[in-house]
Amino acid sequence: MLLLSGLIAIDRIVTPPVPINVDPASYAVVSHELLDGKKLYTDIWDHKPPAPFVTYAFAEIVLGYSPETLHILNIAVCIIVLWGIFLAAKLGPGDQAAALLAASLWAIASGSFGTEGRDPNTEPMIDACVVFAFYLIVVDRKAGLSLLRSFLVGTLFLWASLYKPVVGANVFFLTLAFALFAEDRRRAISNTLTIGAVGVAGWLLVFIYFYATGRGDIFYNSIVVFNSHYSGNILANVIAPVFGQADVFFDVVGPLAVFGTIGAICVFLREKRLGVLIAAYIVSSWIALAAAGRFSVHYYQLWLPPLVIASAWGIGHFFTSAKTTYKTIAHAAGLTLVAALFYYQLPIYRDVYANKFLPQLPVLNAATKTVDTINTLLADDETFYLWGNTPNLYLLANRRPPAAVLFDNHLRKNPLANELAAKVREQLERSRPEILIIEQDRPSAPEWLTREFESRPIYFDPHSYAIYARRGGRIAAEKDLKSDGR
Repeated sequence: MLLLSGLIAIDRIVTPPVPINVDPASYAVVSHELLDGKKLYTDIWDHKPPAPFVTYAFAEIVLGYSPETLHILNIAVCIIVLWGIFLAAKLGPGDQAAALLAASLWAIASGSFGTEGRDPNTEPMIDACVVFAFYLIVVDRKAGLSLLRSFLVGTLFLWASLYKPVVGANVFFLTLAFALFAEDRRRAISNTLTIGAVGVAGWLLVFIYFYATGRGDIFYNSIVVFNSHYSGNILANVIAPVFGQADVFFDVVGPLAVFGTIGAICVFLREKRLGVLIAAYIVSSWIALAAAGRFSVHYYQLWLPPLVIASAWGIGHFFTSAKTTYKTIAHAAGLTLVAALFYYQLPIYRDVYANKFLPQLPVLNAATKTVDTINTLLADDETFYLWGNTPNLYLLANRRPPAAVLFDNHLRKNPLANELAAKVREQLERSRPEILIIEQDRPSAPEWLTREFESRPIYFDPHSYAIYARRGGRIAAEKDLKSDGR
């Protein structure tokens, strides 16, 4: 396990870094603003609950505000999940051999470029909480949980839900499976009620805090109203693969989905209670990743821990057989799965080392060049406003965002769009950023924004960004002086 932990760290350090993705960058930028005294949801806005920003703020306090902090955070979280998977997998068929196989599968799959596994997204942070909760449930699946362990499971689920409320699917299905198939049904129901009470009390305290600080309405609108609109019909989202509207078999997810499904069936045939628990973990994690309906590739990281555990248990089921044939099948299956995960990874590694990697958002590859231009144009005390969906520019340029909203899609076609746009307009009138950056291939910027800046860009790349100087600003004035020959 120490070797696997070291391999995760070495892989992340030695492999050339890929562009920082938009969500982790936005968490870093928002958290940096919060540490500077701004208030979440009013001064700086996002539709996530507070946990991502607490985590990133802690990381900044310890490690500083830089892209390197994000890389270290990813390493730390992935190693925490590694140990949770090992502990949980050790409780099923195959014992320690299955646990080491599950941990090895995670060590390979967690760094998948196809699922954006090298970013410290909220998904592996959720995984860290849920996999340890799953471990505590499984280790006491027969006798039931003590009051202390029930409280600890509830706390883990609560913190996970404060990253994304979709964790409610894990809570519901895992506690239901635990209660229905426990030997001591009364104790199991008591455990479930304790877990639920911790979650309800925790969320109630969060709401009370924001209402007490005068941000109750915007907190409710951000977390409940906006996200309800963002997700749409959750049932339709969950069954989207049936209609070809979502991928299941791609990258490392495909092989693990096949082996994990077979593994869950094998475990069920061996021990019904354990089989139901791992099936509940798999199904609920699919619901959690599908609930938002966007099927961003990093959402699939929520599915990886239950799939690697189920896969290892299925192989462990045959490995523990007294028959040599079954043991041979187990070894062959394990090698096949490991080879499949490497097979999907090696071509992308080659692209990364050859500097040919293409991220999900190709514009991210232009970030370094654009940031160099930004910092050449701006004085130390000046900033810019981005109309686009790549707030990583603020982090890379080490510039403060002049308005509360970092993503342009949050200012369009949602229940909070008018309110947020009004806030942005008011903040931009006060902060008066020196340049406007417009990401290409995005919906047009509104007139109330563009009229404050020159009509012709001072920098233009049709595949990435255009930069416009403020009318009457320092850059525009210097440009006029040069055109007059002065």
